[in-house]
Amino acid sequence: MLKNSDKKNLNEYNRAIQLVNLGTELLNKHRYDEALKVLNEALKLHADFPVALNERGRVYLRKKNFKKSFDDFNKAIQLAPDYPVAYINRGLVFDKRKQYKLAIKDYTKAIRLDEEYTTGYYNRGIY
Repeated sequence: MLKNSDKKNLNEYNRAIQLVNLGTELLNKHRYDEALKVLNEALKLHADFPVALNERGRVYLRKKNFKKSFDDFNKAIQLAPDYPVAYINRGLVFDKRKQYKLAIKDYTKAIRLDEEYTTGYYNRGIY
């Protein structure tokens, strides 16, 4: 049987997942400010949630706030060093900053983590 504190933590985590899904949907609909608000709410519930950080980083990337997007991708990678999507997205930031060697390094790392993740090959192939 779960303790009340465990139930609360589980409920908060489940709510954070729902918010990340909603935030991603809003991002894909180009509703960036709404997505940011929802993803910030998810991160208030679960601050060390790599997927939420990655998705918020994507919002910042679309809004051309490369500093904040880079910070979110870095934190996602620190929390989940085996998460290839965060490396791809950080590589996009390096690309925007014209730091092409670092972008290639991140794309290569993503490929090493998941050889079937074709985005890494595509992005690396641009160079």
